[in-house]
Amino acid sequence: MAGFTAISERLTAEALAVALNRYLTPMSDIILAYGGYIDKYAGDGIMADFGVPVWPEQEPDSHAWKACWSALDQQDRLETIRTELKAAMNIDLHARMGINTGIVSAGNMGSAQKFQYTVMGDAVNLAARFEPANKFFGTRIIIGESTYQLAKKKIEARCLGRVVVKGKTESVMIYELVAKKGELSGQDAKFLKTFEAGGHLFAKRAFGPALHKFNECLAIDANDMPSRVYQEACLRYLQAPPDAAWTGEWILTST
Repeated sequence: MAGFTAISERLTAEALAVALNRYLTPMSDIILAYGGYIDKYAGDGIMADFGVPVWPEQEPDSHAWKACWSALDQQDRLETIRTELKAAMNIDLHARMGINTGIVSAGNMGSAQKFQYTVMGDAVNLAARFEPANKFFGTRIIIGESTYQLAKKKIEARCLGRVVVKGKTESVMIYELVAKKGELSGQDAKFLKTFEAGGHLFAKRAFGPALHKFNECLAIDANDMPSRVYQEACLRYLQAPPDAAWTGEWILTST
């Protein structure tokens, strides 16, 4: 949940529990409906696993797109929940999500006295880093390259570029999950193509032409935060170019 600390400071413990339950219950129902497993609740957050320990479906990689569709449905459901909680408790509820796919270690983990079934591994750590990266780009759902490649026939997404997340030295490609396949209007599809053209120019250090593309995007949607982020970076790099080793990646030191 975005801004959970500020929300928790405004509500009593009892009211906070009510608000969390009104959020966590429908979100969990959607995850379960897509075959996901509720790994744990971490305060205001949900960790869910798809595809473990086994994925008993004829389409072996469908866990990727089902995780994506689950996230999209949760965001849609959150629109209604937000309205209800705004009226009942005067809180504005938003959520950020990160999705990644990869080989993990799955099983009962913990101590001799207490353990639980969970997953661990680099793919899990990256998913955890993608969630707060939404704050930097002003997005709601970020997915990794591996998820995109497995799910791209079922989803609409835009490439946000390469990022180096906190604790890592190598960059990874990330995407904003936008919609289910076929749900974009022609205007929206054109918008995303313009943005991605700007992203390619940006990575090639063609900051002037890239700026033009992002200005085009903002002329269509002045509130599009990824375009704003790239626009500001282009202006900054036109004044002071990055060093020669830079290859278009973003360094996310706080996520």
